[in-house]
Formats: sequence, structure tokens, C-alpha cells
Amino acid sequence: MELEYVECPVCGPSQTRIWLDDNKPTRYVQCKGCGTVYSSPRYTQEIRHVQTSESWAYTDDMLSIEINRRPALKLEAELIQQHVRRGRMLDIGCSAGDFFDFFPQTQWERYGVELSDSTAAYAAERYSAQVRAGTLHQAHFSSGFFDLVSMIDMFYYADNPLADLIEAKRILKLGAVLAIEIAGQAYMFARSIGLLPLLLEKQWCRLSSDSHLYWFNPSGLSRLLKKAGFQPFEWYVVPSPQHRNMLVDSLTSLHFTFLKSLSRLSFGTITWAPKFMCLARPMDDSS
Repeated sequence: MELEYVECPVCGPSQTRIWLDDNKPTRYVQCKGCGTVYSSPRYTQEIRHVQTSESWAYTDDMLSIEINRRPALKLEAELIQQHVRRGRMLDIGCSAGDFFDFFPQTQWERYGVELSDSTAAYAAERYSAQVRAGTLHQAHFSSGFFDLVSMIDMFYYADNPLADLIEAKRILKLGAVLAIEIAGQAYMFARSIGLLPLLLEKQWCRLSSDSHLYWFNPSGLSRLLKKAGFQPFEWYVVPSPQHRNMLVDSLTSLHFTFLKSLSRLSFGTITWAPKFMCLARPMDDSS
């Protein structure tokens, strides 16, 4: 399979170190400048899109996985709607469309983008949304069209995170909101490599450099957003998906509650949350 090398989306050409070699043609490197971990070399876009479309095609198993995210999605939707209450929304990587369920149709005109044709069709029918199969750039939305663009649980799949953010800025109205969720980098790594995942999930490493491309920390994401023309204005701690393992759910729920309380005191020092959601607004180019 063909491979490609990429640079850090935040720092550009920069010094890196091999962060994880998981015995695949791909591997994770870490930027020494901003701490972003990303896959390089990685499979080419054509190969990755085929794999992702197959992995997230509409099946009963896929729907059961999506159900685990609903409590977190409900919380995120409520937090977002404290800042923008109605208009046109676009959920990028909308999967089965569960996020739409928390944006009332009486207040929101719902749009989505989803790589899998079958899942896009399901989301459109299930939630009366206009969902386009493919990538954000292939959707060709008009400039200044949306009041809200969300990127929830998908940014680690982005082919070019900076280009996606620049496109999101183009299609947002001035004063609109971008909501972007990332996994807590430190939390994810602790949960994914070593003794803890071995004890809880019977596997030494849960990370896969051939599928998940980017792992950002909050400071790196902030720099990337500003580079794309956004000004972050709010951060929230978000819980992990639910599981069918009571021990895992209990531990992650306790951890989330603690981090949520701690973040009120000193959010800038928190890097161990299960998930972060950042809200940002497009900056006025004329200013």
C-alpha cells in the first residue's frame, strides 16, 4: 500500500520524535514544538477513505456503538445552545446522525457530511436532515451559510485539519460558532497503552496509527484554530462514551466528575480530561 509523509498541522516543518511504532507500515510521531501526536508515514487518502467508509458503514453493530455516545452528545448540544440557539447547523462526520436529535427541528435546519454513503442515507432519513456523502470540501457549501458547524468525535480522522478549519470558517457566518471535540491527549494515552488497558480490556495497546491520524492537546488545538482564523472563547470537559463494562464506566465517570470540578478552578492546566470541547468564532478578516 502507498504511504505518504506529512508535517505537523500546527507547526509545519518541525522536529519530531518517534512516539509509537506499533509494528505497522504507519507509525506515530510527536512534534517537539507543540506536542501534537500524528501518523506519519500514513496510508494515502484514497486508501484511508475506503477503510473509514467500510468501518462506519450502516450496520446494527455500528448503531450500537453510536448509542454509547448519546449522553455526551446531549451534554455537548446543551452547552453549544447556550451560545447559539437557532439557525442552520452542519455536523461534519455526522455518522448515524444522533447529534441532530438534540437540536430541535423547530429551531434548527440540520445538515451533515458523512464519508459512508449508507450511513449518510440513514442519518438523512432518520433525522430529516440534509446529509451529503463525502468530505467537507466535496460538499461545496456556500460561503457564510451556517450559524453552527460541529466536528464531534471526528477530528482525529481529518486528512488536513488546517484545511478543514479554513473551509469551516468560509462557510460560517461572522459571529457564528464552531464546536470541535478532541480526546484528552494525556487521558487517551494513559487509557490506551500499558497496564491499565491490559487489565481492563485485555489488550496492551488500543491506538492504531493506520486509522486515527491526529491526537491534539488543548494548547496545540488553540494554536491551530487561530492559524485558521478562529478565536476560541470557551472550553468544556466532556465525558467518555459509555461502555458495557461496569468497572470501566464507574472509573471513567468518577474521573470525569473530578476533572469537571477541577477545570472550573484552573482549566489551563488540565490535560487529563476524557474529552474536550472547544467553542470558537470566526475572526473578522477586515479587522
